Amino acid sequence: MNSNTESYYSMSRKRDDQNASLTVFMALMLPILLSLVLALFTGARIRAEKMKVEIVTDISGNAVLGEYNRPLREQYGLLMVDTAYDKGSPSLSNMTERLDYYLSANTDGNTISAIGEFLLNTSNFSELSLADVSVGEYTFAGDNGSAVVQRQIFSYLESEPLEGLLGDAEEAQSGKADVEGEGAGGDEITFPDELISFYEKISGLFDDHANDDMEGHTEGELNLDDAQETQETMTSLTGQDAETKKFTILDLVIPSGESVSDASFDAGSVYTGRSDKLTGTGLSDNFDANLFENFGLFNVYLFEKFGYYKHAKEGSHLQYEIEYLIGKKTTDKGNLAAVVWWLLAIRFGIDFVYALNASTKPGQFVTSVKELCMLIPFIGAELAVLVGIVLPAILGFIEARNDVAMLMSGGKVPILKSNDSWKTNICSGLHGVTGSNESGPDYKGYLLILMLLHEAVGSVDEETKRMMDIMELDVRKVSGYENFRIDGCIDCFKVTATFDGESGNSYEFTRYFGYEEAPE
Repeated sequence: MNSNTESYYSMSRKRDDQNASLTVFMALMLPILLSLVLALFTGARIRAEKMKVEIVTDISGNAVLGEYNRPLREQYGLLMVDTAYDKGSPSLSNMTERLDYYLSANTDGNTISAIGEFLLNTSNFSELSLADVSVGEYTFAGDNGSAVVQRQIFSYLESEPLEGLLGDAEEAQSGKADVEGEGAGGDEITFPDELISFYEKISGLFDDHANDDMEGHTEGELNLDDAQETQETMTSLTGQDAETKKFTILDLVIPSGESVSDASFDAGSVYTGRSDKLTGTGLSDNFDANLFENFGLFNVYLFEKFGYYKHAKEGSHLQYEIEYLIGKKTTDKGNLAAVVWWLLAIRFGIDFVYALNASTKPGQFVTSVKELCMLIPFIGAELAVLVGIVLPAILGFIEARNDVAMLMSGGKVPILKSNDSWKTNICSGLHGVTGSNESGPDYKGYLLILMLLHEAVGSVDEETKRMMDIMELDVRKVSGYENFRIDGCIDCFKVTATFDGESGNSYEFTRYFGYEEAPE
């Protein structure tokens, strides 16, 4: 064999040896590469399942939030989930069922997904199925005092268009100017501590007898026999029925021929009167309104959403809703009468002090009468002292009644009196309206004054709970919501959902849901 042939065979053997070594190397590397690929695939599969868990939970929780109570939103701007749904009674389990429905419908283990896989002959390597769902923490509308409703009220005001909010703020500021600005005499008007103290004392007297009716019975003690006997007695003595006689104060100030609402409700049917209020776990609620929010924006919302005398809200149960926050009675007449009493007390105090001043028009009349009394022998001095107290009180009451009647007729009454704004005299009657004023707060302005005094002395939380009563009564006027309970509405909640993945892993995911940011 020549040298060329030997060289050829030698090179051929070397190439075979090299090919054989490459095959062994690939055989050794392939399991490592396959393990890496499978590990990456399994990791991606698990990651995809975790992502689906978050997405499905978010979709389902937001779907439940989307089922907020429509009338509550339309009438009062509040976003809450009514857990009664169409089942009659509110319950957390009703909302949990809705969450279960949405979670099951959005996982890959639902019927629609199975049909699609069958038709397309495909396999879903990140398929999920719902194992369990629970709501561990949740806040009903009545939790944390009234902080939940207050927070939603201010959130609603923040979401209002700027120009609308500014318009309401200007109106509220205008009303405040009537209260704290200058009166007809040009003097600075503020709320002194003495006035707050006086209001607090009077408020205590009103509250002590809040449940008393005009016949001296409490609402719990009054029975039908007593009521019938009282009505018959009064009818025989006066020729009037008991209901007409009961609200005589309104007859003094309401314009003749104008009717007063007879609307009423059962105290036990509203939020403040129920003993079986629904309560949740009360998710941490750090809301704390500042002074401007409590006394400024709060009243802007109040006069925007609630009705009052001569400005009743369309479709409302009570015609005098703001008056209910002050009077706390179960009838429109009772609440309007309570406000009239307050107005009469405030105006009488101011007018009485004005009449005591000898330099004023009523004060000059009192001085003249006192001088005449001094001419009477023996008792003239004592009589003059008595007249100096009684006569200003009579003049003050006559003027105060006329002031309130003027307000109820749509007129204006300055906070502080002047000779021009003093309209009555000793011969003026206790019916009708004498004179008119060009400046001063109207009935709405005085109602705002009462609300500010009420909030300064009382509690905004208690006032908010009374507002919740009105919300319940008004929402019940809408067809399908006859049994609405605001304490059955959920504001926010935490969901814990457990899923089983096709990979064999189980996933538990907890998420906060609410119409605002999660509490810290």
